[in-house]
Amino acid sequence: MRDPALETPPGQCPTNLPTPVTELIGREAAVADVLMSLESRRLVTLTGPGGVGKTRLGVAVAAALAPSYPDGVWLVELTGLDGAHAADAVAEAVMAVLGIRENTMLGPAPAGEPMGHLDRLTAFLRGKRLLLLLDNCEHVAGQVAELVLALLHAAPGLRVLATGRERLGMAGEVLYAVPPLDVPTPGADVEAIWESSAARLFCARAADADPGFTLEAANARVVTDLVRGLDGLPLALELAAAKVRALGVHELAARLDDRFRLLAAGSRGAPARHRTLQAVLDWSWELLTDNERVVLRRLAVMDGGTLAAIESICADGDAAARGVAGTLAQLVDRSMVMVTGDRRYRLLQTIAAYARARLDEAEESDAVRARHSLYHVSMAEALLPGLFGPDQQSCLQQLDTEHGNLHCALDHAIAQGSAELALRLVDALAWSLLLRGRVRQAARWADRALAVAGPAPQALRARVHSWQAGIAILLDVEHDPAAAAPAPR
Repeated sequence: MRDPALETPPGQCPTNLPTPVTELIGREAAVADVLMSLESRRLVTLTGPGGVGKTRLGVAVAAALAPSYPDGVWLVELTGLDGAHAADAVAEAVMAVLGIRENTMLGPAPAGEPMGHLDRLTAFLRGKRLLLLLDNCEHVAGQVAELVLALLHAAPGLRVLATGRERLGMAGEVLYAVPPLDVPTPGADVEAIWESSAARLFCARAADADPGFTLEAANARVVTDLVRGLDGLPLALELAAAKVRALGVHELAARLDDRFRLLAAGSRGAPARHRTLQAVLDWSWELLTDNERVVLRRLAVMDGGTLAAIESICADGDAAARGVAGTLAQLVDRSMVMVTGDRRYRLLQTIAAYARARLDEAEESDAVRARHSLYHVSMAEALLPGLFGPDQQSCLQQLDTEHGNLHCALDHAIAQGSAELALRLVDALAWSLLLRGRVRQAARWADRALAVAGPAPQALRARVHSWQAGIAILLDVEHDPAAAAPAPR
């Protein structure tokens, strides 16, 4: 509730926005985009995965708009509300921030009856020019949408900026999906790395924790690996940067496979669910339905994929597959799954690591990985004939797109001792690898598949041995100085 002792001095916009203690890095374009949306629309919702910086962006936008709202810009934090009893609680939270008390005079009650929360809010807001920043709406999205719709109808001067991991789902809502910060490309030099907002944020926070830290040629590659491995998520970058003084960037990057224990202590001033990566994802997981949890944890074995692949790998039977599309769409809406322009679906590495742990917990890993391997082996075999005809380039492009999944499929087959699947995959892919000039990779994959001791048809094993022998000849020619020397004139 607003403190009367802290009334806004004359000439200043009334607000309860917190004053940031650190610089907002890498969000200049996002601030400008959201400001533009709020110029023409009355409700904008910032969505995105936990830790992407929705609240910080919302506060920056609201602060920039403060001069335009003479009746104030007000932050209403909804995290602590109980989703089961939130209908009145949301209105009460807004009333508390605006300083509306039970004895506040707001005009006559309708039909002589006591005024309800909605009546009191609409009476207070009518005629005012004011911005509400409703933060962390995801667990009470339905109740927030109902209240916001009523308030926008009753108060033409009201604008609402909401944040949450999913949309409110109401007419007139404009979505702005807050992306992770951009990460440097592998092998970038120091100057190019510094152009990446994720690297700038990490380096700034690392220097706060360890004043001797600087980005330089000696640590450029590992900083790139670190910020890429953390998906450019601001919370993850800040948690990692706080460990630089104790561990150094090389140890941090080497231990990312254990990121949830490594990044287990954050700012004491942050809300409990924002202090660790584990807490952020636990909160998101608890908000999912059972079907959403099943698809999310199974999707974690994939290096992205098409809807058809996800339906085949994540469902139990044909009937279940028909429901995967709807569940996947819900996961996209909840900011747990990313969708690319070519309609491929993928998980951020941090979400994938969390979901794989949940997959192990459900004791589904072996079965789902086996389906993943079989699907991609079958796909590679179906494309193989096209590599010898006019569709060669199209088939090669499809295999290039699925390279990460094909690599995973081989790893899964070998780990599970499935020699037949591993050999089938190498037999189907060897020619495409040679066409792409990946001779050494073809050799490694053939060697690995032939080393699996499990049973496999002898004819299949013989074909892979033939590929292995042909690849060895190519490698010998490649390294033979006489063969590589120019012919005499």
